[in-house]
Amino acid sequence: MLHPARASRSRCATLCNRVETVNCPPRQIRAAHVQGRFTARGLCAYAGMTPVTWSSGTVTRTSMRRAVNENLRQTLTQAAFTSLSHSPGANAYYRGRRERGSTYFTSLRAIGARIARALHHCVEHWTVYDEARAWDPENRPHPL
Repeated sequence: MLHPARASRSRCATLCNRVETVNCPPRQIRAAHVQGRFTARGLCAYAGMTPVTWSSGTVTRTSMRRAVNENLRQTLTQAAFTSLSHSPGANAYYRGRRERGSTYFTSLRAIGARIARALHHCVEHWTVYDEARAWDPENRPHPL
C-alpha cells in the first residue's frame, strides 16, 4: 500500500497535465495546472451549481444535482453568500435574479456558478480575478 502522500501525488499527476510545486513557508503547496481538463460548464456541473433537467415525453422536471463534490459546492455557496455583502456587482446580479422570480437558493447557486466560471477563466488564461469584468452585465456567460 502506498503512503497517503505518495498516493495523492501520483493520483494528481495522472489527473493533471502538469503538476507544479510552489514553495510557500512553512509548507509546500501543490498547485495543479488543469488546463484543458474542465470546461467552465463542466466545472459548474462538478460543483453542483447547475441544475439537472429530466424529461420524459411531455413532462420536464428540473432538480438540483446530488452527485457532486460537496466541498467545492460548500465553498462556492459560502463565496456566493459572502460576495452579496462585499461585491456590488454580485449584489446587483442577485437583486436582478430575485426580481425576475428566482428563489434565494437558486440565486445563490447562480452567483456560485458565475464565480466558478470567472475562476475557471482565470486559471485557463493565467489572469488575475477582475471584479469589474466578472460582474459586468455586458459580459453575459453562455447559457448553461
